[in-house]
Amino acid sequence: MCRKLSQFENTIRQRKETAIIIPAFNEEANIRGMLEKVKKIMTPSIELLVVDDGSVDSTKEILKKLNISYISMGFNSGYGAALQTGVKYAERNGFEYVVLMDAD
Repeated sequence: MCRKLSQFENTIRQRKETAIIIPAFNEEANIRGMLEKVKKIMTPSIELLVVDDGSVDSTKEILKKLNISYISMGFNSGYGAALQTGVKYAERNGFEYVVLMDAD
């Protein structure tokens, strides 16, 4: 199969290199403002992922409204488990860099 070099270059440019992983538990008061700030620095090579650690407030609904990628843990597993889930996601999806941020 032959592909034009320009098609190959476009594929490389669109590849996401960095995953920003944000674990969140009951962050309805903070998550919207924090994500809006993070979105301002986003580039095409960055993917933002929130790991919702079983929130019982409206955190998940806010993520849906903001069209943010998230993983829902289903129940509270703790900060470390949420971090591990996010890092495993980044590893499985071939990200070169991982940035860990708190939701608050």
